[in-house]
Amino acid sequence: MSGNWHPVHVLPLIVLISCCALPGVYAISSSHQPKDEAMTIVEQIVERRMNSDVPDYQDDRSSPEALIASYYNALNRAEFSRAYSYLSEERRPDFLSWVQGYKNTRSIRVIAGKAESDNAAGTWGWDLPVAIEAENYDGTKEVFRGCYLVTMTAPVNQVLPPYRAMTIAFSSSLKKSAQTINESLAATCNLE
Repeated sequence: MSGNWHPVHVLPLIVLISCCALPGVYAISSSHQPKDEAMTIVEQIVERRMNSDVPDYQDDRSSPEALIASYYNALNRAEFSRAYSYLSEERRPDFLSWVQGYKNTRSIRVIAGKAESDNAAGTWGWDLPVAIEAENYDGTKEVFRGCYLVTMTAPVNQVLPPYRAMTIAFSSSLKKSAQTINESLAATCNLE
């Protein structure tokens, strides 16, 4: 697939699948009001981003920094299902509320500091300081700073399927910053 692929290209496929799938097989149906509402919001966001530059696809869970970059890549491409999959199942917010939080966001730029290892027996964990600059459709920009906790079960302890990849377990409340994105990036996750 070329770098010119855009999420709007999946909409005809979604319509085709939803109208032609066997009853109860496809997850989005008229009997699932919250999913219909989520689809409407996602479609609106995708439509608004049609005229935006779409970054090349990035899906990398090999390091905390790569995972966070992939998460924001999915958000910038309006691939909300993929972005949501990077979040730990145990701590995921409600999908509809989470998607609505990006309704006015045109693009997001993220920079990450150095991940600090915090491993426990059988589990790998990292604290990752980040700074984020969100650009809204009205041209305003907001900068946030905070930390993400990234975790995964050590691969040696994952003997049987399903394999559990690295996930974003938690984000300490990203706080608005009056500084630039570069000035907002903390050296460590001790953000006092």
